[in-house]
Amino acid sequence: MGADVELVEGEPTWTVRGAGESLPAPLAERLAAATGEIELWLTPGEEEPTGPNQYDCTPESTLAGALLDSVGAGPPCAIPLSESVLDEPVPEWIDASSLSVVDRKFSPYFTKQGVWCLVEVSIETVSEFERDFLVSVGVDADTGEPLPLLAEVGDVVTQSPAHPGVTESEPTTVDAEVFAAAHERAHAVTEATVDEIQEQAGNAAGVEFEEYLEVQAERLETLRKERERLDEELASIRSALEAATERAERLELLDDQETRQEERSDVVAELTELEEARRDGFPAYQQKIRNRHRINAEYTIVASLVIPYQKGDLELTVTDGAETCVVSQIYGHEAAFFEAPSCGRCGETLGAGGARIVEGELRGLDCGC
Repeated sequence: MGADVELVEGEPTWTVRGAGESLPAPLAERLAAATGEIELWLTPGEEEPTGPNQYDCTPESTLAGALLDSVGAGPPCAIPLSESVLDEPVPEWIDASSLSVVDRKFSPYFTKQGVWCLVEVSIETVSEFERDFLVSVGVDADTGEPLPLLAEVGDVVTQSPAHPGVTESEPTTVDAEVFAAAHERAHAVTEATVDEIQEQAGNAAGVEFEEYLEVQAERLETLRKERERLDEELASIRSALEAATERAERLELLDDQETRQEERSDVVAELTELEEARRDGFPAYQQKIRNRHRINAEYTIVASLVIPYQKGDLELTVTDGAETCVVSQIYGHEAAFFEAPSCGRCGETLGAGGARIVEGELRGLDCGC
């Protein structure tokens, strides 16, 4: 926040002390009238910030949005890690086995750059389903490949900026292709959520269309009854015309007949149009409903960090309680596992199927070796 500003974390508020000119622009602009300590309310609840120096900074507040916009407009910060931020994860081939790790040794052979991005996802329809949320993603700065654990690293260091082993360096540049890869990763991570909202919107559209069908069925029945009524009245008028002897009476009946025929023509035209639309499945209205419930998902990167991570050989000593085996696999420290080892007999890559030790050699459970 600046050398002259102190941030004291609390619950449900953070207290900001220091010179206003040292604050980020969105804070400085909105808090210019504040004197002394400033309280930022971070969690919504029954209480609302009402004091002269109390400000709403919940995710949906305008202040939070301005801060995100301010951060997102700048270049990515670089966050070197001098010590581990996450616990070392267990490879899936061990996690799916009855094996346990008794020793591990990591030998790095070069450092790579990873990019953590905080992506704002805005999912909207013109109907009732609207949602905004944030998602963290991590990608390799050279290849754009996803690094799931790097997303967790970024979450840890941003939620606790004073975490041991984290130092901030000057902003750096990142190729547009890397941000494009982060966008793609955010799409993949949120696919299930978007599909769920799409399903909700589809269900709402289905309900609306069923209600529309019921209304149109009632209208069809009304028009048919109206046509039947007019046919009966026209038949009555024709009978009266045959029996009429006075000129004035015949003229009046002819006027009535013309009026009823015009009414019948309008009813028949609407009835014919409605019956044809019903046979076709009401395509125009179906399109209208689809447009109303169409999902629009927008992805915006609002913050980013460049986090160096080491890539090298991870040597694991594993045991089943009776035998021990040493296994080496390529690993990205603080980023993700890369290459799982192979079955010692058939060479198939070990994965979620698990492994076992046979005569001091690692064998896959899936391949049956």
